[in-house]
Amino acid sequence: MATLRRGDALLYYEIRGTGRPLLLVAGLAADSAYWVPVVDALAAKYRVILLDNRGSGRTAPLDAATSIGTMADDCIALVRHLELPKVHLAGHSMGGHGALTLALRHPQLYRSVSAFAPICSPTRCAWGVKALGSYLGPDTGHWPQHDASRLIEGGAARGRFDQILVDQGTADNFM
Repeated sequence: MATLRRGDALLYYEIRGTGRPLLLVAGLAADSAYWVPVVDALAAKYRVILLDNRGSGRTAPLDAATSIGTMADDCIALVRHLELPKVHLAGHSMGGHGALTLALRHPQLYRSVSAFAPICSPTRCAWGVKALGSYLGPDTGHWPQHDASRLIEGGAARGRFDQILVDQGTADNFM
């Protein structure tokens, strides 16, 4: 069992396969089991790093405080702990949103980013405002650094990720 101590949490992670590293980030309060249907196929090509987010799975304690910022910091710490070269990064839901903002804010750590059903512009939708208020607190001044759309508008992708496709679809109830 591989773990990384981060403050009050003992983060569980596992590594499968060989090849270029690919860090998979599940949604908020989800664990690495989310990726079970695809992990074997991915591990045939990549060195897959699976992380149980705080408050989920085999990360302890299960009641550890979590936030968008903490999730991001945990991912950065794990990449550095494993001394990985630039990694591919993929996330789902809030993990997808976090993957986008991580890659935009820390491009030196990531080779590529993929986001599945991400919350793309949380500062501009009622659900996102409610979620950010809960995760980041009422001071909205620092919220844009946790909004991938705002980061892109501010030029964070320029020269780093010149080709970005975000396909949210049309049947998303959170748009």
